[in-house]
Amino acid sequence: MLYDLSELRKFSRGDLEFELDMIQTFIDEAEEYSGKMRSLYQKNELSGVAAFAHKFKSTADVFLMKELRALLDEIENKSKSFKLSDDLQNLLNSLDQLSLKLIEMMNQEKVKYCA
Repeated sequence: MLYDLSELRKFSRGDLEFELDMIQTFIDEAEEYSGKMRSLYQKNELSGVAAFAHKFKSTADVFLMKELRALLDEIENKSKSFKLSDDLQNLLNSLDQLSLKLIEMMNQEKVKYCA
């Protein structure tokens, strides 16, 4: 499974509005951070890529997104080498794909809350 809401539910103590807000926060950050990392990579600003990858990890942790967390760890580490590489480019491509999939899944979760 790409995510698990059990940690969020435990943390929210049944506050559904809080859970919905956190889901929306993930959606917003996934869209924003993926785009910013791609833009920073294209400008050869790898320290910025590393910073956004690091920042995004905390949101991934709330949803127990282990695959996303591992990918962000790898992006952060590769970015700290301060060398543009095909590996980093491929990781960012994977991040884009995974983020889109997770955004779609989180939007489906939001629908469940509203039903």
